[in-house]
Amino acid sequence: MVVIAFSEPIGDREFKVKLLMEIITRKPAVKGKEWRTITYNMNRYIFDHGLWDTPYYFYRDEDCHRYFLSLIKGKTFRKPEKLSSNVMDGQRNEGNKTFTLHSKPNLQKCLSKAAEIEQQSQDEYWRQEYPGVDEFF
Repeated sequence: MVVIAFSEPIGDREFKVKLLMEIITRKPAVKGKEWRTITYNMNRYIFDHGLWDTPYYFYRDEDCHRYFLSLIKGKTFRKPEKLSSNVMDGQRNEGNKTFTLHSKPNLQKCLSKAAEIEQQSQDEYWRQEYPGVDEFF
C-alpha cells in the first residue's frame, strides 16, 4: 500500500515568519501579481531549506494565499507595534517599561501586521469592485 500525501502543512516557525514578512514587505493585492512573487519565493524557501522535496509546494498563488488565510483565520489582532529590524537578543529597561529584545521577528507581531495588510487589501479590492458602498469600509 502506498500513501501519497499532498500539501502536508508545513509547521516550521521560520517558514511562517518568512511568509508573513513577504506579505508585510510586498503588501499583496487580493488578486495581484504580488502573490505570484510571494508564492515563488516561498516555494524556493521550503525547497532550499529541505522542508519539501520539490520547489512546488504551492502550485498556484491562490494556494499560498489560502495557506496564509489559514494562519490568521479566527484570530483577533491588536494593532501591532512597529517592527524593528535592528534589535539584538537581551533585555532592556527604559523608564518603567521592561521588555525582551529578540534577534528574530516576533511571530505574533508579524501575524498581526500581515492580517492588517490583508484587511486593507480586501477593503481596497471591494472599494474598486463596488465604489458606491464606501461607507462599509
